[in-house]
Amino acid sequence: MKNLVVLLSLLFVLPAMAQDKIKVKFKVAKEQVLINKVEWAKLEWAANKYFLSTLSGDEFVSINPLEYGTGRYHSNTGKEIMHKYCEVKFIGVDIPAFEVDANYNEATKLMYKMNVLIDGKFVLENASKFKEKYQEEVSEKHFLTK
Repeated sequence: MKNLVVLLSLLFVLPAMAQDKIKVKFKVAKEQVLINKVEWAKLEWAANKYFLSTLSGDEFVSINPLEYGTGRYHSNTGKEIMHKYCEVKFIGVDIPAFEVDANYNEATKLMYKMNVLIDGKFVLENASKFKEKYQEEVSEKHFLTK
């Protein structure tokens, strides 16, 4: 009986310990990006794009939110369901613009997770890793499937 209790407790404890998800509470408030209630970056909306800056005011990325129709419709409203993604361009570096299959909030959370900013400073190596890991040609795939 004791072995059964130990076995059952291991079945519940080990999966909980194995989770490596980073819990991030993301909020945009008054031109600030707050991560876990701490200011992480400054935000500006201009020319239909989001611009993120370090806390000292150095712009490091522009995020262009994009979307396309999925061909499916909401049953209540009749409006088409849109698929949201974004184009990311790191400013002032030699990383070309690229698409990420995530909306603006998700892309920002992923940048936080990849440590694109460390101690308020832009880290080029981590930005390159971010692109390598999350780049996806969403518009090209959508065009080819239409």
